[in-house]
Amino acid sequence: FGMDLKQLMQEKGHTVTSLATQSRLTEVTIRRLLRYGVDPSVHPPRSAVLRRVAAALGGESIPPAAIGRVSGE
Repeated sequence: FGMDLKQLMQEKGHTVTSLATQSRLTEVTIRRLLRYGVDPSVHPPRSAVLRRVAAALGGESIPPAAIGRVSGE
């Protein structure tokens, strides 16, 4: 998931700081999302966090089914 998020951020012109600001999350949370799926010690993100990131990236960037699958909720 982290690698896909990194690509989406690049496509949309976001940095960690800009995505954190727009999604009203901390930079630490965004960095943790970028590590999810790459670093086995990172726990799955909550669906509310993924919905905020999806909205900040344009809404349809992360399909609702993928949010549930990634978060396990």
